[in-house]
Amino acid sequence: MNSLRAGDQYLDERAEGVKEIINELVQSILIEQAGREVFQREETIVLLISNYTGQEGWREFVQVENELHTIPLFQKSLIIRSLIIKFELFELLQQVIQILQLQENRETGLKSLVEHVHKLGINDSGFVEMLHKSQFQLIFSSHPLGLVRTSHLKLLKQTSIILEKLLTQEFSLFEREREISKLHALLVLIWNSEETFSDHFEGNELQRIKYTQFFFKETMISTVTNFYTSLTNLVSAKLASGYGEGRKKTFSLPLFLTLGYLVGSNISTDRLLPSDHPIKIILLQKRLILKDYIQEITQLLSIFSVNSHYMKVTRDLDLSIEQDKTEFQEFTFSTQGLNIDEPYRQKLDFIRLKLENTLNYTGHIAEELGLERTKIGYNPLKIVRLGGKYYKNSKEFLKDLKLINHSLKINKGKSLSNEYILPLMNKVRVFGFHLASLNILINSKFVTSTFDDIATHLYPNKDSQSQIFVESELRSVRPLGIDSLMSRNVLKRDSIDLLALLLSIRSCATYLSSSSVNSIVLTNLKSESSIFKLLLLLKEIGLIEVQDERVSRVDVGIIISIDTPELLYSSGTFISNLFENQTYKEFIKRGGGIQEVMFDYTELSKTIGLLKTSVESYKFQQSLSLIGQKHGVRFRFFHGRGGAISRGGIPSNFAIRSLPLGSSRLLKFLEQGELFESKFLKGELAFQDLEDVFHGIIVKRLDDKLMKGKSGELSEKKLEKLEYLAEVVNGKYNDLLATDGFFEFFAQITPIELLNKFFINEESKELPRDVGELNQTNGKLWMTAWNHNRLMIPIYFGLGTAIEKFTRKYGKGELQNLYNSSRIFATYIDHVNMVLTKVNLKVAQQYLLQAKDTQNSRRFYKEITTEFHLIQKSFQSLRINSLTEPTIQKQINERNSLVEPLELIFTHMFKLWRTDSTVDPHEKSLIELDLQRLLRVIMNGLRNTG
Repeated sequence: MNSLRAGDQYLDERAEGVKEIINELVQSILIEQAGREVFQREETIVLLISNYTGQEGWREFVQVENELHTIPLFQKSLIIRSLIIKFELFELLQQVIQILQLQENRETGLKSLVEHVHKLGINDSGFVEMLHKSQFQLIFSSHPLGLVRTSHLKLLKQTSIILEKLLTQEFSLFEREREISKLHALLVLIWNSEETFSDHFEGNELQRIKYTQFFFKETMISTVTNFYTSLTNLVSAKLASGYGEGRKKTFSLPLFLTLGYLVGSNISTDRLLPSDHPIKIILLQKRLILKDYIQEITQLLSIFSVNSHYMKVTRDLDLSIEQDKTEFQEFTFSTQGLNIDEPYRQKLDFIRLKLENTLNYTGHIAEELGLERTKIGYNPLKIVRLGGKYYKNSKEFLKDLKLINHSLKINKGKSLSNEYILPLMNKVRVFGFHLASLNILINSKFVTSTFDDIATHLYPNKDSQSQIFVESELRSVRPLGIDSLMSRNVLKRDSIDLLALLLSIRSCATYLSSSSVNSIVLTNLKSESSIFKLLLLLKEIGLIEVQDERVSRVDVGIIISIDTPELLYSSGTFISNLFENQTYKEFIKRGGGIQEVMFDYTELSKTIGLLKTSVESYKFQQSLSLIGQKHGVRFRFFHGRGGAISRGGIPSNFAIRSLPLGSSRLLKFLEQGELFESKFLKGELAFQDLEDVFHGIIVKRLDDKLMKGKSGELSEKKLEKLEYLAEVVNGKYNDLLATDGFFEFFAQITPIELLNKFFINEESKELPRDVGELNQTNGKLWMTAWNHNRLMIPIYFGLGTAIEKFTRKYGKGELQNLYNSSRIFATYIDHVNMVLTKVNLKVAQQYLLQAKDTQNSRRFYKEITTEFHLIQKSFQSLRINSLTEPTIQKQINERNSLVEPLELIFTHMFKLWRTDSTVDPHEKSLIELDLQRLLRVIMNGLRNTG
């Protein structure tokens, strides 16, 4: 077989052959399932759309519209299904090609990274010390438009396996036809299966968790474990016997990488997460990870036939086995003829039994809360119902594994330990019994209103808003007396809901896993007083304990969300005020000495644009560095970047390297749900994502080490120039928003009311009428709306004008110098460059035709397109053309050719849904379902993955 090397002509030829197979199969299925007439109509529509997108005139569009109007609604649905399947197949094929490319060129791979560290003179001990001082958490968050059924994802994964075989393997004629036949059968299943949910996108947070758990189950659990194992193997073997003076003679990598989940990120900020959701989510996650552990222990049992005549066991392990026999007498008696003289298998068998009992116990709790048994992690036929001991927490499970590991190591079984036991121990250390820690979003207005509600009833004659009052109650052991208010049912509905949610968080920490809920993300902050009120509520609920007027225990942290320009511009003043308070300093100290701060780029970019957001967040992080030095506090920065190009999505390693000096030691980074299929459907791609992030962190740490004692990459003069650019861009963008009639234009030229309905399930929710109301509008809605009409103005609008003014003031060479020397600016420019390739004025024009106020709409449209063309001209003169590399341009062109027909059909269907009074309610609901499918796929096609 010829070598399949990335970029080789042979690979290109094989890929073209597979594309032909895809086209032929989808064509045959369309004819088979819908008839030849529908196939011919699809061919006509695609050809007309291709002619339209390749021409400048309007005649071709009229032909497209006329043809679409002649097609019955049910046939349009069939054509949409066919085009979506073809798009998904080509995306799967591209993933396979990407994996082949990764195998050839892994500059950010683990091996090359460790070699790079060694070349810089940092030995293995120094590298591990660097990891000991690093804490990084990958946070997952689903997206309403990204949700598909897990059954559909399973079909896609099976399809991907066959496409990979067809691309990489040589077959006989019979074998090739057999694989194509399997692919055909899978496509028929995909055709006749519903990939989306019948209800609105708002749906249910539990449904989003189940969607995300598919990727944990299929790739992320094994990928993270393999990541730790691979890195352990790459670091010198001498570390396994101790490193550095005074170190113990055992070695494992520090727990520098963990996973989390952002809950409530896709519901309206005007709502609270339902109070029973944290418990249900953790139960779902616990059942999934327990099932994985049981499967792995069962596999070990099948191969671990180590006889004690040849390999001894430690006294501790032997005593542990005897204790297990006492606790499981019935099981011991029934299996006494098994595993004779095989103590390691005996111990593994008891571990399996305790895990199954733990799963059984968890299943009973889940059943009582109304969670189904069969979906995730629970099969009563496989549960040993003999009673006895179960694991109360993952530490007990890890303790048993350590006994086996230690016994193997000192009894000539080190290779067995490294191959079988250490990877499992790494898995338990990362995932515990909670899988991924929850970060729960709570709007600060609920905290304030609940506190005021309580104070009105308990302290009607006191100034309960006084900071002195709040602080005195915080230091007091005496409870407020909320229980009496709850029992008398005198509190408002929102107050009851918030208190119930906090009680649910306490139950998760107490009964399920101490690591299950990491933090509360407090959004929409107006002042630091809301944080103190939340602390008081946490104390009342039992998530904080106070003794002798000091905070003595903290079970949940608080993340401060920077989601408004006012907070961003404060330079951390309100955070500095927090640390002037002794009680709050004790709270942070007891919680690990780390204050977490989240940057919500979507919400910020909504009102001030991406460049201004990037520059101000850079300055904000610098200011917090000084605050941390003053108060002895470390800050962990949580970067809430979206994956879509309209929401600040940029390659993770670039984003990390553009952070301020010293800010990368403690990080959280968001993985948005719209990217899950492209990044985590296949294990190789998931591993690459971890490598890229880890590479960015380590290289950034090394950069910071070299810059120690210096001001960082941005000198005062460079920062001043960057601020000037950001101010001009922001001014131009805000002037546009403030122009009379702009928000009416926005409502008419975007599918906002459809997105509004799907996002938050409120068809009649009012749209923003001015800049003030924009602050109260869901940022994801705003950004997604501009994404789907292909104008994407929050990312780039105003940059063309800013570049012109900058070059007149400082000269063209200075702008080029800023691009070459500032990572934060280069990252932004490269991001804009990617956006420009995906702006599509032909699609935007179809929304423009639907506008009622034609003259006003054309005026705004002309202003936007003028700025768009001005940026293109500026980039050409500055020779900023990072996306002209042939491979990238080819991928963009191929994806656009698949997405554009879907977009133009969407605008046609949306017009029917929005304005056609002849469409009856039943037809409108069918159109809505098609629009849902199209929105998901279009968003996937417009994503920016690097």
